[in-house]
Amino acid sequence: MAIKRLYAPRDRVDEWSDAVLARCEREVVGDGLAAEVTLGPLHTATGRDRVEALVKDAAAHGATVRTAGRIREQDADAGGYFVLPTVVTGLAQDSSLASEEQFGPVLPIFGYDLIDDAVAAANDSDFGLTASVWTGDDALGEKVAGQLIAGTVSINCHGMAAQDPRVPFGGVGQSGLGRALGADGILAFPQPRGYVRQPAPQ
Repeated sequence: MAIKRLYAPRDRVDEWSDAVLARCEREVVGDGLAAEVTLGPLHTATGRDRVEALVKDAAAHGATVRTAGRIREQDADAGGYFVLPTVVTGLAQDSSLASEEQFGPVLPIFGYDLIDDAVAAANDSDFGLTASVWTGDDALGEKVAGQLIAGTVSINCHGMAAQDPRVPFGGVGQSGLGRALGADGILAFPQPRGYVRQPAPQ
């Protein structure tokens, strides 16, 4: 459910990048059981290597890659599966980092000129678990939310904070089958049985 791509008006991409990185400067990456750690490791070395490879590929194709935060000193040489929060700009929409699930603390930020272009780019994906629209314009928010293709679309909220257990939860495309929560989720639990009756043999 983490935000995988962020679309901002083209003239505000740098502003958004700086804001995200400034927020991420507070992050302490390391042993997830340590009190001062705010961001734990990825689940496997393969996961870490995949995220690092996607970021390196983006940089090799001309993207700007910036990191923030720090690895906890005690974990710096531990060989953990740590990745610093990363913001990537100047990235092609069809790049691997943009089109594949990466499951790491990496956020590509894309600029758009027309809101319809942003919607088309957001929908140009094989995945669709969640999406969100952030705006002070209620009418625009509802219009864009209605155009986004995802299992859950939120306005001015995202992720677990946006979930309501009364609303079905699940994705579209390669982001899952079926629904949890809500009435649709309940229907996944009963086990229907079929009965067939024929006349008794004579």
